[in-house]
Amino acid sequence: MTLLYFRCKINKKKRIRIGNEEKIAIKLHFSSVLMLIWPLVLLFHEFTMVFIYYTVFMKLLMVSSEAFPFSKTGGLGDIAGSLPIAFDSIKINSSLAIPLYKENYKFVNKKNLFAKFKIKHNKDDIEVEIIKIKHPENSNITVYFVKQDNFFKRNGLYSENGKDYKDNASRFILFSKAIVQLLIHLYKKEKFKFDIIHLNDWQTALISLYIKEVYNNEEALKSSLEVENAGTGDLSVNSTEASKTYSSTIKRDNNKVTIILKAN
Repeated sequence: MTLLYFRCKINKKKRIRIGNEEKIAIKLHFSSVLMLIWPLVLLFHEFTMVFIYYTVFMKLLMVSSEAFPFSKTGGLGDIAGSLPIAFDSIKINSSLAIPLYKENYKFVNKKNLFAKFKIKHNKDDIEVEIIKIKHPENSNITVYFVKQDNFFKRNGLYSENGKDYKDNASRFILFSKAIVQLLIHLYKKEKFKFDIIHLNDWQTALISLYIKEVYNNEEALKSSLEVENAGTGDLSVNSTEASKTYSSTIKRDNNKVTIILKAN
């Protein structure tokens, strides 16, 4: 179009009209140029959208019964504590959710209270608080503590004096319910929704069941992708709801999701 305007301007001064054949030639030339650059435009657009998605929009919540430096009994604490920091290094918006154990009170104060829920548990309505802080080693990472002193403020995480707590199953069922309520609360109050809910070991496994079977009508939980680190073997999942792949790295393959978690 610029070429056509330039040619018309020159010919207007010379009082010469542009013929139909010359107009057709100019249009064909413009079309040829457009056909050559259009694939590059589409490629640039796709690259830009992927870059924005990865660096701005992808949001991940790591859910675990322990995570270093807050709590740790073994490898789970190392993995759950280090992955959010690793994800942040590649610009993925990462958060962490764990119980508030006795040893964690040094990290929090009353100003950190984020939400309160009453959760139906067995025959009781149990009050649970959510404490929200920034990770002490990386301020880009948000940490959500599930606070319920009768369940988690104990001398050990899972056991004491060499004996497992008899109510461990009940404790982490409550924890799982609290995480689901946190997800619903975040969406209703802040319109915030995680793309990936990364679950670790049996303590958090029920969250996936609650999302898919009990609270499957909740808008806050739609299009979320749950990842279960089962502890042994490999887990592979395919989906069109999101585009994330991670083991040691994160890759994207159009709209196909392939998640592979390998136990060491």
